[in-house]
Amino acid sequence: SGLATSGELLEIDVVKGADYKWIAYSYNTEDVIEEPQHSQMTIDSRTDAPLLYASGMVRSAVVGSEPIVINFQHQLAQVQV
Repeated sequence: SGLATSGELLEIDVVKGADYKWIAYSYNTEDVIEEPQHSQMTIDSRTDAPLLYASGMVRSAVVGSEPIVINFQHQLAQVQV
């Protein structure tokens, strides 16, 4: 796992032919956010910014770089009453 920044390359070691589930989330801010708790895969949501989330599966077919496309979807939105 690792913390990625928009526009910057993040590389992780993988095994060729192995399947990997990935998740990505953002609050669309420049704040550094915590990684999810791996034992429960939970994400603490903020109350002052919308939560953006994406996930998928990828099979490593090659040795070296294999980019994935991340398309975020809104999961929560701030509502004021």
